[in-house]
This record gives sequence, C-alpha cells and structure tokens, in this order.
Amino acid sequence: GIGLELSKKYAAKNNKVVVIDIKDFPEKIENIVFFKADITNKENLEKVVDNVEKDIGHIKLAILNAGGYFINDFEKTVKLNLFGTCNCINLIFYKMIKSKGGHIVIIGSASGLIGLSDFHDGYVVSKSALIRLAECIKLKFETKNIRVQIINPGFINTNLISKKINTYFILPLDIAVNKIIKGINSNKFEICFPLNVYLWVKLLQF
Repeated sequence: GIGLELSKKYAAKNNKVVVIDIKDFPEKIENIVFFKADITNKENLEKVVDNVEKDIGHIKLAILNAGGYFINDFEKTVKLNLFGTCNCINLIFYKMIKSKGGHIVIIGSASGLIGLSDFHDGYVVSKSALIRLAECIKLKFETKNIRVQIINPGFINTNLISKKINTYFILPLDIAVNKIIKGINSNKFEICFPLNVYLWVKLLQF
C-alpha cells in the first residue's frame, strides 16, 4: 500500500526510514528499519517510539499513514485511523520539541471531505476528523518549530478501494506516492489530489 511504497521511495534516496506497523514488514530493504507495534496501544507505542529515538536518532519527518476499516465495526475503525494517529502525534510532538523541531504529515483522504455512501462510515468519519485535527494543531505546533501538513489523496489503487468506484477516478499507486512526496516537499498545508476527484467532491457539496 501507500506506506510501503513511501518507505521504498525515501529509502532509495539514502534516508534512514523507520516503519511502525502491527503487521510484519513484507521484505528486507536497505535503509528501512521495522518496528512492530499496535498504534492503538499507547504503552506499546511509547516503548517503540523510545526505541526508535534510542537506536536511530531524532525523528525529523513523521508520515502518519494509518488507514483501514473493519467491516461492521465502526468503533474499531475509528480507533485505528483517528485515535491511533492521535497517539502517534502526541508521542512524536514531545520528541520533536526535544530536538527543536520537525515535520508531521497526516495522510487523510478525499473521502473525509464529504460523506460518501459507498465508503465505510467509520473510515469517512475518522478521515474527516483527521482533517479538522490537522487544522487545530497546525498553529500550536508551529510555535515549537514543528510543521504540520494534511494530505488528502483521492481513490488510489490499493486493497482498500471499493469495487463500486469508477476506474476513471482511481489513481495508480506509484503516481499517487509521487504526488504525496511532492506535496510533502511543498509549502502547502493541505494537499488534495487528483484534481478530478477534488472537483467532484466539491460539486457534491452544493
């Protein structure tokens, strides 16, 4: 998915990349260090983040890409996408204060811009909440020299995509990841793509 491809892209440019996931990392890649953790478990996550700082060094860029849904389980979906991300932000924020700055990127979703009946309710609600969360913490974090971005991709060709979505709106994974990296390197706070999905969403709001 997005996380794996982002990791590969950054590692290929000789960056030291840390991946935290509840699932085992699928392959061994140069410059990528894997830590297993459940981000919805604060105590477990705190130990792992402490180990990352101890073994790898200061966290300069954190891309928070938790995203998924559990069929017929609204609460579990929101717990992963929203509260799991909040746990990460809370821990990373204080680590970045100690190192006098950093950059936090939250991966939201275009589905969070408007309610969509073809998507899991918990997914849409949690991604919408992440957009509002990013807006809330942006100014506060900037006073500590910590930059915040929210990136809202449209429909990307991963295993999360509903078969009901018209293929015209689905973006190949590699292109989407390149757009995410371009957005991270920009000065924009909020990045939404592709344009056709963003305009479609805006039209639905009228």
